[in-house]
Amino acid sequence: MAPRQMSASHPTGPLRMKHLLDTRIGDYHAMVPMAEVDTIGAGGGSIAVVDDGGMFRVGPRSAGAVPGPACYDRGGTEPTSTDAMVSMGWLRENSFLSGTMEVKPELAREAIQSHIADKLGTPLDEAAMGIFKILAHSMTEAISLHSVRKGYDPRDFSLIAEGGAGPLFAWQIADQLGIPRVIVPGHPGITSAVGLLTTDIRYEVPTTVWTSSADPDIELVASQMERLSQQAIAQLEADGVAAENISLERSVDCRYVGQGYELRVQAPDGAIDDVWIKTTAEAFHEAHGRTYSQRFDDKPVQLINIRVTGVGAVPHVRIADIEKGGADASAAIKTTTQALFWADETAKPEWVETPVYERSLLLAGNTFDGPAIVEQFDSTTIVGMNQRAEVDAVGHIIIERKSA
Repeated sequence: MAPRQMSASHPTGPLRMKHLLDTRIGDYHAMVPMAEVDTIGAGGGSIAVVDDGGMFRVGPRSAGAVPGPACYDRGGTEPTSTDAMVSMGWLRENSFLSGTMEVKPELAREAIQSHIADKLGTPLDEAAMGIFKILAHSMTEAISLHSVRKGYDPRDFSLIAEGGAGPLFAWQIADQLGIPRVIVPGHPGITSAVGLLTTDIRYEVPTTVWTSSADPDIELVASQMERLSQQAIAQLEADGVAAENISLERSVDCRYVGQGYELRVQAPDGAIDDVWIKTTAEAFHEAHGRTYSQRFDDKPVQLINIRVTGVGAVPHVRIADIEKGGADASAAIKTTTQALFWADETAKPEWVETPVYERSLLLAGNTFDGPAIVEQFDSTTIVGMNQRAEVDAVGHIIIERKSA
């Protein structure tokens, strides 16, 4: 059986890849294929300081797991973002890892008071809130930068809150960027691990062709594309992937004549002919216009590198539906707590009697308004004021801004 050709538009969206010149690990150029993923140095261990110039900063230094945040009582004395969220009542002392890890809120408050509040002459509550807001703002700016500069409006997307700390920050990031929807998976803390175990096997095979849409060497492109395809298939077959589970993706690194950089675009399936060249060139025009806000349709397009990615499909996880319920989510409330929230960026923080939901007790169809805290073993989800949450059929928590 011949391998399937994969369309450039997948139901889940195509995987964006970095340009080779942008592939870095730390300060080093990796020069290997890498997915378009940008990291932000912000986490639960990020240390808050007031520097010698009076600047209030959070990170890049981290307390790590050892000694960890001050509230861990493992020798850490500097305040971290975790200490801030403990002080604001979002992370309760008896809820860490479902109560299997003890934390001490008094140590968190002491660290924030001595290192931040006293130096700034501000109340403890506002100092704790400031730590969270600075870190959230760093994430917001990074998301805005890495999306807008590539021609994407964050307001056109949903924000998926992954990782143990993702659901603590996502509500604020979405509110700041105007992202209409936050999706919190059933087990955010293990999302990456599950993805790693269920991701398809991929081999990317490139070569240089260096031809132009004005006078394309179609025979060269076709022969090289076939060679790359066979090479990718052979590698997957050597890994034991059955023929029916093998598919191929095509892409081309293109640029205008005279440019010193390329943009990668998805290339169509089928025979490589004049129509294929024109379709690929048009994809580049669109990508260039989206990325740099201008396109030059009258200019020929150079096809520099062609790539074939062999994909070996592996069994994917199917998330089972959860038990259905009505809109009333009160049965999942296990307690209430005093927590610090704010209505908007201009409002002062206030302590609010906040319901604490047990994630495992939420049913499909349940809805609840913020402020709210949802606890589970691997994460804690925050629903802000003026936001509403709904549980979908498979247990995802969908957070949206309340209608005016």
